[in-house]
Amino acid sequence: MSSRTRGLNRRTVLGSMLAAPFVARQAHAAEMLNAYSIWPENYARPMMEAFEKAIKEEVEKRLSSGASKREVVQWAKQNAFVGKGLSDAVGISLKDIEDDNY
Repeated sequence: MSSRTRGLNRRTVLGSMLAAPFVARQAHAAEMLNAYSIWPENYARPMMEAFEKAIKEEVEKRLSSGASKREVVQWAKQNAFVGKGLSDAVGISLKDIEDDNY
């Protein structure tokens, strides 16, 4: 991996960490996630997409190592990683995750 790619990943992770406290913890029934950021949308959108992709990859890794969906969802909730990436990876709607119907 080149240093440019590595630096971009670090910026993405840092930006994601900065954005994480502003991500709404509750998902709406319409599967919408509201995120608030001090960054302009053209910077915030790629950071959120990278954040969701990283969540999805981590969830898939945990599921493939033998963790149950319930364990993975509980881990994600404890770390405020609830979003589209989690929902897609475990195959559970955000509404069901919010309502503990999984």
